[in-house]
Amino acid sequence: MGTRFAVPFHVPAASVDHWVMLAFCAALFPLMFTNKTIEKKERGIGFYSAMAVLPLLAALSLPCVDLAAQQTDTASVASFDLATLFELDALLEDRNGDSVPDFVNATLLLGAPTTPAELRAATEIAARLGFETMAMNLPVARGADSEGIPIVIGRGGVAAWGFDPGLDIDDLEAGEGIVAVRYRNGRRSVLVLGADDAGLLVAARRFAGTLPHTHTLSSTHLNDVRDDVVEALNAAGVQAEVRLLEAWVQSDKAGIARLVAELVVDGPSVDTVSAVVRSFAARSGERADTVSADSVAFEYLGLDTLEVRVIGPAGTATVARFDVSAEPESPGPVPGRPGSGTKRSIDLSNLYTRQGLLGDSDEN
Repeated sequence: MGTRFAVPFHVPAASVDHWVMLAFCAALFPLMFTNKTIEKKERGIGFYSAMAVLPLLAALSLPCVDLAAQQTDTASVASFDLATLFELDALLEDRNGDSVPDFVNATLLLGAPTTPAELRAATEIAARLGFETMAMNLPVARGADSEGIPIVIGRGGVAAWGFDPGLDIDDLEAGEGIVAVRYRNGRRSVLVLGADDAGLLVAARRFAGTLPHTHTLSSTHLNDVRDDVVEALNAAGVQAEVRLLEAWVQSDKAGIARLVAELVVDGPSVDTVSAVVRSFAARSGERADTVSADSVAFEYLGLDTLEVRVIGPAGTATVARFDVSAEPESPGPVPGRPGSGTKRSIDLSNLYTRQGLLGDSDEN
């Protein structure tokens, strides 16, 4: 999706709040030069964020300071997962009723001391939050006890958070990162973690730059994955709540390496649901003419593996992990743009008409 907002050079030592406010200013900078209506769309951090931050970085002089300064609740889980992070009533809120986000319901949670990689990750995430809203309260890093959904960044953030993340960071491989949603004591949280600096930064960039899509804003939306799982389960006569809670990423690979879906089951036994999951997992990639449990292809651009876990009265069980990657289409010839033909009568009087620089492919 183009150049993402990052700080690819040495970051001067500064407080987290300085960089969070800088990122928000960079996010709002392009809005000063557009008169387009801001709509609630899926947006990511792309070229404009990089362009916006460059003059601010050049002009800014920051003082140098020391950087050191399980029981899971299931209520309302379906309304908050990786597919819905940036929808209203999740990380974003609309407090004046105009259907436009105007409040960031989040707090960045970092440890002390904060490492340069954690600071860079927080900066990228803050920039995405700034792009998604028309207003926000600063600072964004308000601590674990503040209101809002904690976005827990790095090992230091986990220590400040004070809860079990549900995984061992030391088990992550070099360059591997994860973006995960957790519910602890009735509170929603987002974890952005990595085995090392490279893993942390790639996790932050997937969170800030592409979610709720897999790789780019034109690739698979995670809601499509959820819909396919629900369709396959319903076709087999199984009702379950599906939530997408973990995205595993790798620094040397684009997209999402593994997506974890949890199925919350009330009626059928875990064994029954597990059998259904394994049946359509075994047939992933195959297509059928009629709708049935094995008719869903489970093929997605930018996603390698889907892992399905079943949660029943007895707890959680990992049921199946299967390949869902789709082959990208081969690039074809780039068609000519409308109106790209010879303009024989172009002059200053018709520059911005069909006879000038503009085109009309369907003559309407």
